[in-house]
Amino acid sequence: MKKLFVLIILFINSFNITAQCNIPQPYSGNTGANMTVMLLPNFINSLDLVNEDAYIVAHTASGLIIGSIPVFGVTQNSIAVWGDDTLTPEVEGALTSEEVFFQLIDGANLYDIYDESDLLLSVNYSTAGIQGLNNIVSQILNCSIEVVQGCTDATACNYNSEANEDDGSCVN
Repeated sequence: MKKLFVLIILFINSFNITAQCNIPQPYSGNTGANMTVMLLPNFINSLDLVNEDAYIVAHTASGLIIGSIPVFGVTQNSIAVWGDDTLTPEVEGALTSEEVFFQLIDGANLYDIYDESDLLLSVNYSTAGIQGLNNIVSQILNCSIEVVQGCTDATACNYNSEANEDDGSCVN
């Protein structure tokens, strides 16, 4: 009976189960304060990229996107991680010493990025700071999005804001 239970658990765990999620969009903004995180060649080479639009996002533990950079077809890059503008009441960037995490968006897949110790890769934010990321061991599939075909051109009269894959139906 014990062997049967173990076999059932192994069988269930062998399936690749993914959850629906919201893919973070690339960051567009400038808070006036940032740090530079260098994505060194070993880091870039360890990414198993398949989509020409692949990018890395930086985010806080609360999910606030604070930076992004394309990573397909490059051997090295740097990401500006934006800090909070203390002159406004809203928190629109990382706070001093706040932990910043990284994710890879490659097509319809979202990956959490881990370091060589199998911990979520992170840096602590420091305005005007510079840090290099060299080695990552694994990327764990976090989730994938459901493909919704439709017109993705916002200027078209039949634009579908829910669509994430253009089906060529756009009418201008």
